[in-house]
Amino acid sequence: MKKNSILDDIKDVFIVIWRGLKNSVFRGFFGRSKELSILEEEAVQSPLKVSIKKFFKKKLAIVGLIMFIFVFSFCFIGSIFVKEDIYYINKSQSNTSPGFGLMNAPSQLLKNGIKDMAVAATSSMAIDKQNNVYIWGIDINNIIEAFPQGKVNEAKRGKQLTVGLKAERIWSGNTHYIIEKTNGELVSFGRATDTLSFKLTTIPTDLMVKGMGIVNVQQAIKDDGGVLTVVGGNQLTLVITNKNRVFYWGNTVAHNYNLIEELKDLTPVNAGFSRRNLTFLLDDGTIKVVGTGALEVPLSMKAEWEQETQNVKQLVTTAGSAVVLREDGTIFVWGDNLSKEKEFDPSIQGRIVSLATSAIGTDNYQHLSAILDDGSIYSWGSNKHDAATVPDNLTVSNAGAYAVYTGFFSNYAVDSNGNLIGKWGLNGYLFGTDEYGRDVFERVMNGGRISLTIGLVAVLISTGIGIIVGGVAGFYGKKVDIILMRMAEIVSSIPFLPLAMTFSAILNKSRPDLTTTQRMFIIMVILGVLSWPGLARLIRAQILSEREKEFVIAAKALGVKSRAIIFRHIIPNVLTIIIINATLGYAGSLLTESALSFLGFGVQLPAPSWGNMLTGAQDMNVIRNFWWRWVFPSIFLCIATISINIIGDSIRDAVDPRSREK
Repeated sequence: MKKNSILDDIKDVFIVIWRGLKNSVFRGFFGRSKELSILEEEAVQSPLKVSIKKFFKKKLAIVGLIMFIFVFSFCFIGSIFVKEDIYYINKSQSNTSPGFGLMNAPSQLLKNGIKDMAVAATSSMAIDKQNNVYIWGIDINNIIEAFPQGKVNEAKRGKQLTVGLKAERIWSGNTHYIIEKTNGELVSFGRATDTLSFKLTTIPTDLMVKGMGIVNVQQAIKDDGGVLTVVGGNQLTLVITNKNRVFYWGNTVAHNYNLIEELKDLTPVNAGFSRRNLTFLLDDGTIKVVGTGALEVPLSMKAEWEQETQNVKQLVTTAGSAVVLREDGTIFVWGDNLSKEKEFDPSIQGRIVSLATSAIGTDNYQHLSAILDDGSIYSWGSNKHDAATVPDNLTVSNAGAYAVYTGFFSNYAVDSNGNLIGKWGLNGYLFGTDEYGRDVFERVMNGGRISLTIGLVAVLISTGIGIIVGGVAGFYGKKVDIILMRMAEIVSSIPFLPLAMTFSAILNKSRPDLTTTQRMFIIMVILGVLSWPGLARLIRAQILSEREKEFVIAAKALGVKSRAIIFRHIIPNVLTIIIINATLGYAGSLLTESALSFLGFGVQLPAPSWGNMLTGAQDMNVIRNFWWRWVFPSIFLCIATISINIIGDSIRDAVDPRSREK
């Protein structure tokens, strides 16, 4: 009769586990079937199978197994479909709280009809045809109001911002809004943490303008008969008055220009911010670029660029690119930063009626939308969060699009009557975002895959070493046993966390160029090499008793080699003990990896792991205000470790003869 190998035993274990799980679920829904008596059960099942069946009779064991399967599937299967760009940064989305509702426009606004709209990073504002102002989105409760000047009111989701406030036009920057009231006066709103320090919640009365000195912008707007247009940027506001004077304020570190000199004898009618440029559309249909950023045109291309930027009727800028729409319905693009994820279709050249105002700021993931001559909408650029995926009903002829309002990832289409006919893009984040605007849901999923992988491989390494060392020490005994056990004691005496932290610090300085994969491999080896002594002692103790049994003596008499006796005859008999210890060790390795990453000595950012995602919990501000950044990785880490420990304890109870009470 052929003796089963370890692989055959493992195969049988998985078969019985599957049958046990299936039967336990079946019993949960359809009740218990007729069970075998003790004698019948033991007559048809091996001790291993009896133990597995006993395991599946424990409700807590089933709960633990289902919890672990859920976490494992979420991290490993989910990460196949939800890919994360670990180098993605979008500060405009930073610390956005969990929830959906970014594009849920108020019903009263939709009923009255949309007159004008502006889309910021995580909120939107609009004016209805009765000139009322509305706000909606995520985290709008920290949007503050500067009307009347200096007064701060709480903004309510989906309500009129201020009863009695009547407005004509509205513009937005990344985190603030500028509203033109019906009497021509400007008021400004914004996220308090981003706008107060740069005075974006007021229209300045003491603005220092190069070449002019101190200027009262409010008075200048009145003197010039109101504003022609307003441009919002990343912590910046620019105003062009009806007499074509330009004033801008906010965070002007990267945009510190002398516009009096730059625009001398020129008449600007519109403008756009980029990282280190200010681009102006002039009244004669030409373009003026100010600054030394990506939009500055080299001398070698100046003549060609000037020819391409004639007869311009609309200007749109992004972080590093500019797009102009010419009178003949064609566009021209220059710069270095317009995403090519979805390429522009040249067949629509000559058919473009207008461009949607694009989000302005520091984001590399930007898109553009255009209304074509048949009323349809076309989008291109970055398709992050499906921002460039226009609904099918808006891509056909006679779609009826009159205006498109876009933000970083959210888009709204309105017809000529002010009716909202479509919206697409980002509607919110399930788990919120972190300080760099990265989706916490994606990072929990992909970080869990890394943490679970490191823990699994580390426990496999430690189990392998423990089986070899414990098996050899227990079988041979004498000097071999003494030497190997003294080695185990030496390894056990090493303080693990201080050693790992010291080694990681040395590695960071000596090899800062290590990739994430290489660092993960090193962490797995360290965890595995320093975690085997406990299992080795356990296996040694088991083999000391097993080696005196008849089947071992018989194998020796038949001339079977010692290696075969250890690993083919004795180890399979202590396999359940190994499985229990490995299962419990897996939870320990998971927690140890998370502790190392939490302290900054494990997986390094920007690669995610549950441990380094919890690093933010060291900051009281994060704990108090941005709870989602540490709560969600904590929940998944707790579920994983608790479920693994439940499984390990349940396996131990199932194989312990003293607990087999029927």
